Amino acid sequence: MAKIPEQLIPLARYATACVVAMSASFAGANVDSERQSLPELADAVQQGLLDHYLADQRFADVQITTNTPDARLRLVKCDQPLTITPPHNSAGGRVTSQVACRSATTQWSVYVVSQVQLMAQVVVARVPLLRGQAISQDDVSVVVSDVTRLGQGFYSVADDIVGMEPKRSINPGDQIRAQWLVAPKAIKRGQRVTIIAKSATVAVEASGTALSDGRLGDQIRVRNERSDRVVKGVVSADRVITIAL
Repeated sequence: MAKIPEQLIPLARYATACVVAMSASFAGANVDSERQSLPELADAVQQGLLDHYLADQRFADVQITTNTPDARLRLVKCDQPLTITPPHNSAGGRVTSQVACRSATTQWSVYVVSQVQLMAQVVVARVPLLRGQAISQDDVSVVVSDVTRLGQGFYSVADDIVGMEPKRSINPGDQIRAQWLVAPKAIKRGQRVTIIAKSATVAVEASGTALSDGRLGDQIRVRNERSDRVVKGVVSADRVITIAL
């Protein structure tokens, strides 16, 4: 083997170092190209969540901040669009979504955390509402408000609660929750009602007097005016009691 002249040795060492450095650089580039981009993964989660919440047309605005996974996480690059599984409910706040690669050659899944703020039109009390007081149109108003933690338990249309009754006192400005209300009484004690006794083939009507208050679906006692008998039936409509034969 030919001997490298002494004066050229430093140059040869430099050239060797450059080759090694370039080889390492190309190897690193190949590794990076084979890894899943974590910022792109976070962007995919954010878009999936945005689509999930905007599908609920009650929300006027949705703000989402998604955490990029820890940089130490090493995932093989997915050769198919990522599959995003958002939370099952429509509540906001801190939510966790599953993001997965389900291609023929690559299978993995991780969980990513996001913060979700939800704004929507909400029915609120304009005046104090007392327990058992039938709600009127003038008692409430509709405002855009933060409903991040309310989930499904709010109303967006005032007409939906007119006539309903609070189960507890509600203060002015309170967002009216579904679990705070009950349907109005369809029958009041002492009212004259229609009794319908029916089977699959026949129905008989009679008049009677309600012996207690009742809401739709309640079973109450009623006195048949013709026979003076007291019977039990289910409140099926305003001033209507149904008895199965």
